[in-house]
Amino acid sequence: MKRNVIIVLALAWILQGCTVALIGAVNQAMKSNQPPVATDQRLADLGHSALSGGSYGLAEAYLTEALAANPDNPDALHDLGVVYSNTRRTDKAREVYAKLAALDLPAGGLDRANAAPRPSPTELLRR
Repeated sequence: MKRNVIIVLALAWILQGCTVALIGAVNQAMKSNQPPVATDQRLADLGHSALSGGSYGLAEAYLTEALAANPDNPDALHDLGVVYSNTRRTDKAREVYAKLAALDLPAGGLDRANAAPRPSPTELLRR
């Protein structure tokens, strides 16, 4: 009985620390001068991370959710096309790449920081 009480108190103390840390992080973010990242871009970034790790199912889930929030998100479109290509769904990949090519993007507009250069939408359609 005494052991259970100690465990519960220890868990409460740990959770209290997590809550304090979370509140501090939220307050810091609210004071930040940087603009917030849109939800669709956060989801696209999560999808990109999953794709980079080879988790195509998880990547597809994040990327389709990102596109539900913003159907013209170029990062999500590109990565979803890669998911479709790598999972041998070439018809869907072509549809996504065609939509990406229809967006009027500047050259190099799809590069993420510290990432390898991506091919242009036109080059992706040729593949």
